[in-house]
Amino acid sequence: MAIGGPIRVSGFSSGMDIEKLVSDMMRAERLPLDKLHRQKQSLVWQREEYRSANSTMLSLRNSVTDLRMQGEFTKVKVTSSNTNVADVLSNKPTATSAVVDVKSLATGALVIGDPVTHDLKNPVTTSGTFTIQNKDGATNTTINVTAGTSTIKSIVADINAASGNTGVRAYFDENTKRFMLSSAESGSAAKVTVGGTGLKSILNMDAAAATGKDAEYTINGQPTTIKSSSNTVDINGISVALKGTGTFTLGTNVDQAGVKEKIKDFVAKYNDLVDKFSEATTTRPNRGYQPLTDAERDAMSDKQIEQWEKKARQGTLYSDDFLESAVNELRVAIRTPLAGVGKDDIKLLSDIGIKQSSDYKKNGKLEINEAKLDEALNTKFDQVVTLFTKSSNTPANSAANTATRRSEQGFAERIYEVATKRIDSIGKRIGSSTVSMESMDESLMGKELRALSRKESEIKARLVDIENRYYKKFTAMEKSLQGLNNKGSWLSQQLGAM
Repeated sequence: MAIGGPIRVSGFSSGMDIEKLVSDMMRAERLPLDKLHRQKQSLVWQREEYRSANSTMLSLRNSVTDLRMQGEFTKVKVTSSNTNVADVLSNKPTATSAVVDVKSLATGALVIGDPVTHDLKNPVTTSGTFTIQNKDGATNTTINVTAGTSTIKSIVADINAASGNTGVRAYFDENTKRFMLSSAESGSAAKVTVGGTGLKSILNMDAAAATGKDAEYTINGQPTTIKSSSNTVDINGISVALKGTGTFTLGTNVDQAGVKEKIKDFVAKYNDLVDKFSEATTTRPNRGYQPLTDAERDAMSDKQIEQWEKKARQGTLYSDDFLESAVNELRVAIRTPLAGVGKDDIKLLSDIGIKQSSDYKKNGKLEINEAKLDEALNTKFDQVVTLFTKSSNTPANSAANTATRRSEQGFAERIYEVATKRIDSIGKRIGSSTVSMESMDESLMGKELRALSRKESEIKARLVDIENRYYKKFTAMEKSLQGLNNKGSWLSQQLGAM
């Protein structure tokens, strides 16, 4: 029974399938609702595509954020002139150059035994004890070995378990069959002292006391030798890992490699945007596929729905003027020479090896001549900085002033400003990225969705009334037929009684 509607009777008297008749008639009545549903779904898909486009534009803007800042171009990198002797572990812009002569490296204490005859797979056959001096230098840790129970693996584990007290770690070289005891730390304070009656019979090692060595180096030819218990040392505020003996120079240079990578990333993000926007605006809709209604979805499998909707949402932003104008504005920004610099200074991206492809199939994507870019970074670095970071004080309050402003801006400033404007515009059209696709916020599309939903509710209410009216008519017909059938039965009875 319909909610608030009449009793829905079957075709008992007429013999007709009332449910099917009403369903068939309602199919035609439902066409406006199906059309509205498809409009709404198309709008949701369009919103999704715009949101994807906005993410692509945001990636482009992020790629030029650092290139707008002069500080990013003037970052320095500290390098070692001889990486066989030392590696630089950290960089500081205030670091000064230094010539370092490494005399020796820091080592730990090490005691190596002679080859043992123990079977590697079975327990040892000799019992005994040996001692390892603790880090306090006054007490010892005793290691007990039991014949038939202890193994080479358990002996090593017992020594290492006590390393918190002894500062000694054990290793066993299966190739040479030797036990090795080394200090956990390096430097002259590191010691390994072993003894005990079982030392020789178990580890095949004589009582010994080994001491580590400090790293020793001088800086800038000064007579003072600096010692360090570690091979990681601090030189003029720079953390350096010593690797061998010899001389190396710490030097500071502008991090041109980092700048080059940022420029290449900008080009990659620009090309990605051109690809995605071009594909979105040139892919034609497939008119043979429309958004599915609920009834159509119910008649399909999940795989069929997925394949259908992939074709149905194809070309959602075909010939979209918003995306096309965004790409055109970026292209103008890329082609416009930089104003307000010296006559012979760099003015275009092409001057540093970045130009638009001459292949029309690539839709104006950028190509990089890395040799030319390297040359510009090496010989005209300050001009490259200006090319990307130059700012403009001209307000963008008219078309003419906007054009002037663009010409005065460095390329990173231009791209950032154009991308920001486009991101904001798309945001006004589709709403916040934090809301669901179907949300009816105050964005332009949110308001459109709200209007469509309002019409959808109105049509649904009208369809309920129409369906109830059909059932009313069929109910009345069934009652009339039932009455006629009753009269016919009475008449037959009367005639039969005569």
